[in-house]
Amino acid sequence: MYYKDFLRIEHQAVRWAFADIRKNSEALAHGLLQTGVRPGDRVLCIQPCNCETFVLQLACAKIGALLCIVPHSQISADKLRFYLNEFQPRHLVAREWINVPELKQGELVERNMHFWDTIYNVIPELGLSYPGQKFQWVHSQEFYYLKKVIITDHNMNLLGVTPMRKMLVWGPFSYYEQRLRRLSALLHPDDPVLALEDPHPAVEDKLHVTYSHRNCVNAGFLFSQLLHFKAETRFGVMPNHHIDPVGAIVAPYAALTSGAVLVQIHADLFTDDHAINAIEKLCVEEVQTLLGRKADFDLLLKHAGNFDVDQYEHLKSVVLFEDLAEPAASADYLKKLAAALSLDDVYVFRGPLEAAYMLTWRSLKKGDLGMVPHAEAKIVGDRGTGDARVLAAGTRGNLRLKGPHVSNGYYNNAGLLTELVDEKGFVSTSREGVMDDKGVLTLKETQLY
Repeated sequence: MYYKDFLRIEHQAVRWAFADIRKNSEALAHGLLQTGVRPGDRVLCIQPCNCETFVLQLACAKIGALLCIVPHSQISADKLRFYLNEFQPRHLVAREWINVPELKQGELVERNMHFWDTIYNVIPELGLSYPGQKFQWVHSQEFYYLKKVIITDHNMNLLGVTPMRKMLVWGPFSYYEQRLRRLSALLHPDDPVLALEDPHPAVEDKLHVTYSHRNCVNAGFLFSQLLHFKAETRFGVMPNHHIDPVGAIVAPYAALTSGAVLVQIHADLFTDDHAINAIEKLCVEEVQTLLGRKADFDLLLKHAGNFDVDQYEHLKSVVLFEDLAEPAASADYLKKLAAALSLDDVYVFRGPLEAAYMLTWRSLKKGDLGMVPHAEAKIVGDRGTGDARVLAAGTRGNLRLKGPHVSNGYYNNAGLLTELVDEKGFVSTSREGVMDDKGVLTLKETQLY
């Protein structure tokens, strides 16, 4: 498996084997260790859709740091300040230029945002360094914990920032002297390694959900088993899902655990041009399975009819991921999708963010397939004890989840918050919902008293 294809990102000219991702992530992990990131530290990542985010995720996992990925499209100086205060990161990984959607005369266009300008406004002390300085540390008064600002584009002249390619520490290290080997004995599979923002937080102190090694690997593995991924399977993921579990957990770890090839469909997907490029890439890259959210496929459906049928000759199935807080996609919509992209089947995974959107699954052909293997959910009566009563069908109560891929950690201004996992393995999500007699969950707004 070592030299087998693993990752394809055309807009970055990336075609990596498993060996490459390992080499690159270990080089970056050594670089992070060398610049002072330690187990339990945070690294804040504000990136568009690219391979650096995933390399960074693996590098942080190897040293036990928590990588906090926040949405980049709505970023502003105030939000940046908020995230820096919330996570107190040791390093900030950003990009000088970011493409963001913008409404112009009623239509969405892409705007090239100079994000470095924003960073410089928030951390003016970056200007204290001089060009050509060997090690550029951030000496910020307000964010005293921040040691480095790293950019992933290649501008060597920006003041006070380190390009990511300068952070890589290449081997060779002998097996036992490698810092990562010595460190790996101290790390635990339940340590949090990834924090993702929750767009519909259940309560005000669960702003970000943190996932451990165990959650990520299990979510990817379960998904690849359910979809029968083989080593030759080429599957694609829609752009800009590195900020939610679809592209940050399910897709990359499904590729890692099954040996399938992951294709990143495009850099962005919000204008018509993007949709057309994405459809063209489906054929060029011979993608067999496509992962995404409903909004992505809405945009593809607008343009799907403009192409010949053989454009979709390789595409066999589409996988939709739905948050429990969103309305479920109708059967008509799935049929329309299957007809437009000439698919064999459409799968829909549905669940809360804590379970990486994987709690129940259904397909167009086979209908409702019930719970994902090893996952369980129950609606219980009171907020507290472990032996809380399971409520009758149709009664509103508190949602508890169980499963190897279900996270029990959250992140907020007070730091890491871990929910108690009770003796039966269930964890409280603070979400309120109703389960009907068929086991279908619907979430309700949390009532705060």
